[in-house]
Amino acid sequence: MCYVPSGEFEMGQIKGPPSDRTKEFSQYKPHRVRLTRSFWIDRYEVTNEQFARFLRDGDPACSKAINYCLSGWGPDSAIDIRQTNFPVRPSMERLPVEADFAGASAYCAWAGKRLPTEAEWEYAARHDPRTGDDRTYPWGNEYQRGITNHVGMIQPERGVLAAVGTFERDRSAIGANDMGGNADEWVADCYHTDARCTSPCVDPLVISGCKTLCTESNAECAPGRTLRGGSVVSESSELASRLRSATLPFAHDGIRCVYTPGG
Repeated sequence: MCYVPSGEFEMGQIKGPPSDRTKEFSQYKPHRVRLTRSFWIDRYEVTNEQFARFLRDGDPACSKAINYCLSGWGPDSAIDIRQTNFPVRPSMERLPVEADFAGASAYCAWAGKRLPTEAEWEYAARHDPRTGDDRTYPWGNEYQRGITNHVGMIQPERGVLAAVGTFERDRSAIGANDMGGNADEWVADCYHTDARCTSPCVDPLVISGCKTLCTESNAECAPGRTLRGGSVVSESSELASRLRSATLPFAHDGIRCVYTPGG
């Protein structure tokens, strides 16, 4: 894990890229945020092998409803749920796991950690504690093709997940990898479109009053959950660390946990 000291930064951006059919991007105004407690954040996204260990020893509800916890549950899925020891398909051990929000929360709790708040995630991705600067991207202020794993990096025309840490230059100032691309990641906050506090916000966490999102066919609706970071399907305009997006809680996305000393 990487140590993140307490501090203050400007969170948010005025406008993000247009929303698409699967995600809604935010447009809340920038505002000052103060984090009063230092914390530790996972250096890498949680992998399939780590999540398989959780399933072998973890939450029984997730094991029983495995198709809701994981992306894919057939014979070609990364984790073979047909077997009680949940073996991981060869060569997929170090790929980021893609789990739903409940599965992500349960994994972090099993590991003695928790999902980061949205403010903690952005602070860890952008802030350089040595200089006090807030970067545009985890690695710096300029986009350079090939630094992070997003659309077309591994396979033309579509994204393919890479083993965590493969794109070594996608590293934040505090040392966390893959916060720019690979898999976008769940945070603890629900999806909302305003800051809901006066500046500076102190240790913000929004878990009520979530904006409702629906599937494309409107067959199912639920309070939206917030995602942070780019992914293998992100265009270059969607990689800035200020950007936030949202999806339904039963979508499948990446996991990065945090730990706060003392609880």
